[in-house]
Amino acid sequence: MSTGRRPVADERRRVLLLALNTRGVAGVCEDAEFLLARGVAVDLLTVNPLPWEAAGLSAEVRRWSLREGEGRHPLPRGERLLVYRAPRKALGLLRAAAEPHYHRPDGGRALELAVGSVTRLHTRLADGFHHRFFIRGYRVVRPWLMWRVARRHPGELLVSETTERVVVYDTHAVPTAWHLGRRHPRLAVSLGLDRTLYEGPPVSAPSGRGGRRDE
Repeated sequence: MSTGRRPVADERRRVLLLALNTRGVAGVCEDAEFLLARGVAVDLLTVNPLPWEAAGLSAEVRRWSLREGEGRHPLPRGERLLVYRAPRKALGLLRAAAEPHYHRPDGGRALELAVGSVTRLHTRLADGFHHRFFIRGYRVVRPWLMWRVARRHPGELLVSETTERVVVYDTHAVPTAWHLGRRHPRLAVSLGLDRTLYEGPPVSAPSGRGGRRDE
């Protein structure tokens, strides 16, 4: 006879939700509530945790964010260094060396205008490269990069002994799901949650939304 209380989290069946973008936040939150209400523990792997907090994702959902790991990856980090930081550092040194001469009557104003023009030119070129070239290429490799980030953190913690299913909500998460399926052949992997697999009356009322529990 059920007492109406949820089982201890570590002993419950678990489902891992992979939602690396935030286009379907509401639907993912609804699926999470559906599973929690039926005694199934839920993990969420995403990149940006802020939209999930704003949507009121249940505090019972264990969350893993790849945001910091992606930022530390050599590819985006290297692009920021080579395209923005290093040139800005050089321009800062140039500006510091030129500023004492700005007030000279013989070309000081022209020097100031030249330094300003070079600074604006760098900003325009850097932004153009970032948006027209780097971002386009990065979108292609990003799904595979996300798996490399997840493999480092949370790594093995992402799949526990009671995790039975991985649910994919966007194309960026497909490589991660594929690799997890290869590493853990017992896992079922699906595009979207088939609720018929978990049909049945809730073991307790949904917990409501709100709160935060980031790992």
